[in-house]
This record gives sequence, C-alpha cells and structure tokens, in this order.
Amino acid sequence: MVSSIVTGSDTTIIITFSENIVASDISNGLSQFTLQSNGANDETPSAVTIANNQATLTVNSIGNGNKILTLSYTKVNTANRFLTDTAGTPNALQSFSSKSVTNTRDTTAPVVYSTAYRDICSRTWRH
Repeated sequence: MVSSIVTGSDTTIIITFSENIVASDISNGLSQFTLQSNGANDETPSAVTIANNQATLTVNSIGNGNKILTLSYTKVNTANRFLTDTAGTPNALQSFSSKSVTNTRDTTAPVVYSTAYRDICSRTWRH
C-alpha cells in the first residue's frame, strides 16, 4: 500500500510504501508510471530506484511548487517488472490512478529583512 508520494528534488519523486518492495527488472517497466502536471503533460520516468520501502522516480523536471502533480501506476503483467512486497509469497502492488503528489519544491525567493555594515573608521556597526 502507498503511504505517501512526495517530491524529493527538482527531478525526483519518492513513493513510500507500508512495507519493503522489490522489482528486479523495474528498469524495463518504467511505462507503468505516469506523472501528470496540472492535469496534462504525461511523463514516464527515465529511471526508478528501489530501497527498502521506497521507490524513487527520476523525471525531467518537476518545476515549481505551484504545480499540481498526480501519479498513476498501471501494473504490467511481466514478472519482476511490477512492484511486489518482499513476503514469502509476493503480493503485487495494484494499479492506482491520479494519486496526489505532495509538491515540496520551494519557489519563494529569499527576502532581505535588514542590512548592516561596519564603519571601519569608527569601528561601529551601522544600519
């Protein structure tokens, strides 16, 4: 089960699951994932890495934090390309559609609140 989906950087999305996952041939199953930005621009990841209970998807660019991102997963039928848990008898992740991605990309420019300089002649700080 998917616990959360968040942006990890400008080019990564991290899916966290309720248990450890595996897919030894996931690199040939990238088309299972579809990222949408503001309801359009379907994008398939260029890579997926799996570590414990997380899958990290690499995409071209997530862009700014103002975009509404959704992720869909359509399970393929080829073994080792779809995600399963690591149980003795593996349970496959079922397809899901348009799950919200928490977009944590910060697009707010920094603001200067105050400045100060030191007058080297008088050795005092001035504002």
